[in-house]
Amino acid sequence: MPPNSPDPVPSVARGFHLDRRTFFKGAAWTAATTASGGLLYRACFGSGVPGPGLVAFTAAEFLTATAVADALFPKSQFAVSAEEADVPRYMDRYVHEMPRAKGKLFKLLLRSIEYSPAFTIDSLTRFSRLPLSPRQAVLEHWEKSRVYAQRMGHQALIFTCASGYFENDAVLQTMGWSIGCTPPPRQPGAIL
Repeated sequence: MPPNSPDPVPSVARGFHLDRRTFFKGAAWTAATTASGGLLYRACFGSGVPGPGLVAFTAAEFLTATAVADALFPKSQFAVSAEEADVPRYMDRYVHEMPRAKGKLFKLLLRSIEYSPAFTIDSLTRFSRLPLSPRQAVLEHWEKSRVYAQRMGHQALIFTCASGYFENDAVLQTMGWSIGCTPPPRQPGAIL
């Protein structure tokens, strides 16, 4: 063969030798990759068993939902807190009534929020374990993110939490609405 002609056999194939050791290393690599992929899939899309008294969320997802709702409607800033308005349970029922695929995506959103402080505020503490101010900073980062999916995820959380919050009778009464949303009597010609 001339010195400058291309080698017809790739260099990787020339040094490859399949023996028992190489076979077992390949099998171990394949098993490790499959197992880690399975764990990642389960962490992202695994359904898990609903927590006690819940219909859709696992106990960990409910904890994250509670932390999100509290960050959006904290007791220190609202007359009725998200916990008092039972917003996390509303979110649980809401996700349960969604089509299954959308419910899994919402649960994936909660898992993403739970682990996002490492990327948003440089904290290795999970979202549900952070104090109020850092949780609000994480949600603000999602709201103003350049990543479209994060901004839309934030909007989905706002919509779900606000729906549960403003459907609560105690919140409506605090705002001056009577239960059942019946407006109070008004003078003729008065604008509500």
